[in-house]
Amino acid sequence: MNKNRYLLLVFAFLLAGCKSSPSTTGLMSLNEAIDAAVIEIESKLTEGTEIAVFKISAFQDEIGEYLCNELNNRFSASRKLIPLAREAMSRYANSAMFFVSDHPASRIMEYYHDINVIITGTFDQYADFSQLRLRIIGTETPALLASYSARISNKDEALVKLTAPFGSMKLPRISEDALAHLNRGKDFLAEGRWVWDDAILEFDQVIAINKKLSEAYYLRGFAYNNLRLSIQAIEDFSQVIRLNPNNAGAYILRGWTYSNKVKPDNAIEDFSHAIKLEPNNAWWYLDRGIFYENMDDHEKAIVDYSKAIMINPDFESAYYNRGQIYKLNGELDNAIADYTQVIRLDPNDSSTYYYRSIAYDEIGDLEKAIADAEASLRLKPDNGEVSYFLKHLRKKQNEH
Repeated sequence: MNKNRYLLLVFAFLLAGCKSSPSTTGLMSLNEAIDAAVIEIESKLTEGTEIAVFKISAFQDEIGEYLCNELNNRFSASRKLIPLAREAMSRYANSAMFFVSDHPASRIMEYYHDINVIITGTFDQYADFSQLRLRIIGTETPALLASYSARISNKDEALVKLTAPFGSMKLPRISEDALAHLNRGKDFLAEGRWVWDDAILEFDQVIAINKKLSEAYYLRGFAYNNLRLSIQAIEDFSQVIRLNPNNAGAYILRGWTYSNKVKPDNAIEDFSHAIKLEPNNAWWYLDRGIFYENMDDHEKAIVDYSKAIMINPDFESAYYNRGQIYKLNGELDNAIADYTQVIRLDPNDSSTYYYRSIAYDEIGDLEKAIADAEASLRLKPDNGEVSYFLKHLRKKQNEH
């Protein structure tokens, strides 16, 4: 398991101007939109299908989680489909994943083999309405089985109550044609690596219509980055920052792009600026810690991982990464302690049992080393590396 996650998208919902706005007729309430989504999804799937509501991206993670919970609750009440409990699902849909592709299915399938379908989506707010878009993904391929889209009145009482704790912001206006291109571009991004160029063409169209819509620059920068077009990506992330200097996510992604161009000072400056803007965001410390680790500055990496854990005591990725450094540095007791925390948070993670087994072996505790290697193999019986290591451990045990 690689806890050094791929950075995904962090949306900017910022000031923008358009010549014309989409029609606001036929807007739904938030509850109507959620109910309609459940009915639509149930109509597309066989009764009894096991599903996972994975992640809905929103400008605040709490809003996305609320929408996921509401969908899950209504699926449960309807009883036509079988949703996985949100407590289990939230482990894999972390707060850093502000945009989710169709491909987290493979990660879920490692541990939940009966899940047939995952649901991902986005919730965006504009000046004249809010937009909920869902993608229903079959886990085997993964493949898009269906999609759902609804426009919600910003004056809806439930939506106002949901967004009120995050304060007021000036929402961007967007025309129908710009929105159509933006939605198509997002769908291309969700489909994955084969359609980066198609996504860029859509975002080009959005920017041609509205040069102040920072979301389009953000998404195009992400696509450029995946095509290894670092100069273009940096230009787009910089434009987002010019439009909104308080967009921490833009600093993070520009920082990673700088790191790809081997500009460590620029990267550290951007990671640190994101942390200054959002000092309680544990993921930003993880990002900077990963960068320090990649630069072989283990001391600073441990400081950042520890800070991330202080902010979020259940931060599995931070424990894992810190444990790996402790193990590399020979601090085996500390490594074992961190691996134990990872296993507490995710008892189905075969690789952490394996690494803890290695650490136990190195401190001479063969009994625990064998138990962990066996646990790792139970979770992944076809792992030849672990199988070979377990044979090595048993041979050592017999020699004693």
